[in-house]
Amino acid sequence: MEYTYSVDRYDEMVNSNISEDLKSFENWKIIKYDDILSLYELLPDNLKQKIKQTIGMRRLYSEVLPVIIPKKHDFRFPLVTEALTRPDKISTFKDCKIFASVYNETDRNPYRNTYGIYVYYQHQESPCFVIYRTGPLKISSKTKLFISWMMFGYDKFPTKPLSKLDVEYTEHIDTTENANADINFQIPIKEDHCWIGTNTLLYDDNQSYELGKTNVMVTYYFCSKNNTSVQACFKPNSVTSPLKFKFNYVAILKTDEKTIRQTRDEWRSRERHFGLLQGRSIFTGERWSLPKDKKVVFASILYPDSLSIQKRYSLLLNINPKYPITKSLVEIAENPKCRIKYVVYRN
Repeated sequence: MEYTYSVDRYDEMVNSNISEDLKSFENWKIIKYDDILSLYELLPDNLKQKIKQTIGMRRLYSEVLPVIIPKKHDFRFPLVTEALTRPDKISTFKDCKIFASVYNETDRNPYRNTYGIYVYYQHQESPCFVIYRTGPLKISSKTKLFISWMMFGYDKFPTKPLSKLDVEYTEHIDTTENANADINFQIPIKEDHCWIGTNTLLYDDNQSYELGKTNVMVTYYFCSKNNTSVQACFKPNSVTSPLKFKFNYVAILKTDEKTIRQTRDEWRSRERHFGLLQGRSIFTGERWSLPKDKKVVFASILYPDSLSIQKRYSLLLNINPKYPITKSLVEIAENPKCRIKYVVYRN
């Protein structure tokens, strides 16, 4: 039974049996939709935020950014990229987390140059990458790096499954101190996962910082405990005035769109004249033979919980198609006892 009613026929409708049909919803069906409004949009802001945090962030965007380092660039000062272009489908950088890794595709002796990276915000909508380097102050030839980066954020209408991303944690850490942060979970992470991290620096928190001039190096690692907790450790080198970094770290879960693997703790020293040195600082790890067409790769240093803190060295980590490259900011007397956990995105 179908009826089409109009205001002009109201009196006729009331004086007929049609009005009886209106008393039962079973006699009605939808014949047209206007704009559909999600019930989520009717909630107060505090409940919206709780729903987002419960469901978690997901990857909204990823890209590989080529970076050319000019010949004889003076690495007493860091290299600063152009401000990142906001992707069309992202309305704002606010509340998003940016993660970045250094992919050094150099085929011959890639360990000769090891780089670090962090994200700098001149203001909330203008992030850029700051790249620093250890070793000789100048390089003899033009070098090309690739910066794999991705953005995590909340869906406008959070409906994605929880398995996309279960953990997100952000902490402010003062660079004048070393910091350890224990992350504990109410529900154990049973799936295979990879921890990744990236440091960020905001101008509003660090007005003494001079972009392109202030040279600070930051290292971090993770310490595996069990599937209910992990420890993130953050260590900067000394600077003339304290800076406040934000350290973003997150657990990436294994899904069909990405591969997660782990190397063994086998490292080879790459010092040119090791016999003349008291210590060593440059190492290459187990060969992993990454496909050269897959540059969206992120990796992290993972120490066992049983290893003493004194043996957990602070290392820079670079990704090369042949093997991982690590460099200690100071010479150490032994090879590191860490593994590399890494994730390779297929698209």
